[in-house]
Amino acid sequence: MSYRYERYHERPPRKGRWGLLALTVIVWMLVLGCLGARYLLRPAVTDYVNRQVAVALDPEVPADRNPGDALQESLEQVQIPFEIPAGTRTITEQEANRFVAAYESRLSGVDDVRVRFVPGQVQADITVRGFTGTATMEPAVQNGQLVATNTSLGQPLGSFLSIDPLMQALLDRVNGEVTAQGRTITRVQVEQGQAVITVE
Repeated sequence: MSYRYERYHERPPRKGRWGLLALTVIVWMLVLGCLGARYLLRPAVTDYVNRQVAVALDPEVPADRNPGDALQESLEQVQIPFEIPAGTRTITEQEANRFVAAYESRLSGVDDVRVRFVPGQVQADITVRGFTGTATMEPAVQNGQLVATNTSLGQPLGSFLSIDPLMQALLDRVNGEVTAQGRTITRVQVEQGQAVITVE
């Protein structure tokens, strides 16, 4: 056996390789953890929150009901306290927050909700068990109904909760009431501090 061959096999393993391997394992664990939170944990938390909202609004909701259906049915119990006349109606932030406050105390786990109108966008700061996230949506009108575009929920809540099912259920409730009163929404414009809705 040659001297060079013996020296090659007597070298200790390089520490850098083990560090690189450990770093690779940690990165993959983080990636898998994020994917798990996104595709497993987030839907479960969203369903849980939707069921909690449904039960808070209507305690008679059956326990085995699909959370989305339960939310939809419970929102049918929410009274929209005004007639919707034809013409242009302006809704201020103060009015929106008063309406939200009337139901906020019934939503267990929700510490606070504050609605803001900024140009082109409706925002709501939602605080749940000390964690705050900002929900945003850009309202538009399609086929005489109000729709939400570009909805999102800021971090950290957005990592664990989707706002889309709740937003859609709320819009369905509003559109249902507009239709029930024989009206059609033709235009919506969000300005600083207020939303302007035109109804025919």
